[in-house]
Amino acid sequence: MSVREMIISNDLVGLVRALSPKVSATTEEIKIAFDALKAMGEPAVLPLIEGLGDPDDAARYNAAKCLGEIGDTRAVEPLVACMEDCESNGWFAIGQLGAIRALAKMGDSRAQDALTFTSKNGSSAQVCNDAAIALEAIRSRR
Repeated sequence: MSVREMIISNDLVGLVRALSPKVSATTEEIKIAFDALKAMGEPAVLPLIEGLGDPDDAARYNAAKCLGEIGDTRAVEPLVACMEDCESNGWFAIGQLGAIRALAKMGDSRAQDALTFTSKNGSSAQVCNDAAIALEAIRSRR
C-alpha cells in the first residue's frame, strides 16, 4: 500500500512504519508520512510512541521528531525511555538525538534528570551537547 493510500485509509500504524527508509522507497514518501502523522495530531501519538521501539534508527528518529512536533506530553516518558534505551543498547545516536530534540521542543521538566545524566555521560559529544541544549531549553521555560 502506498503512503497516500495509507493516509486515505487512516492507517496510522502503516504511516509510522513508512517513517523508515527500509519501508519507504523515497525520502518524499517519508516526508509525506511524517506530515500526515503530524497533521493528525493526538490520534497519531500512541502509534508514534510504538514507533520509538522500531529497530531502524531512522524510523526512531522520525517518530521522535514527529512526537516533538505534535507536543503531546504523553510522549515525554516514552521519549526519555527511547533516549536511555539507545544509550544502553549501543544503537546509533540518531534515534537518541531525535528523542533529545523532541524533549527539548516539548519542554517538560520530567525529562530533566535523564537529560542531565545524558549531557554528562552521552555516547558522543553531539549527544552530550544536544542533551545540554535540551536541558537549558527546559530550564528557560520556567
